[in-house]
Amino acid sequence: MSDPALSQLQIPAEKKSRRRGSAQFILVAVPLVIAAGLVAFLNTRRDDRQPIPSRSAPPPAAA
Repeated sequence: MSDPALSQLQIPAEKKSRRRGSAQFILVAVPLVIAAGLVAFLNTRRDDRQPIPSRSAPPPAAA
């Protein structure tokens, strides 16, 4: 009698632990993906901005 009760109690605990694990994985993975996307986006934006003389023009203009 106690064995089936224990098995029934353990199954929901395993499901809860899996849900908590997946929630923690999502909470960690989503910001990492967003950060990686922002870094890649900013890197491409920097590459596009380098040829534009907005940053390189002021020092020669001041000199």
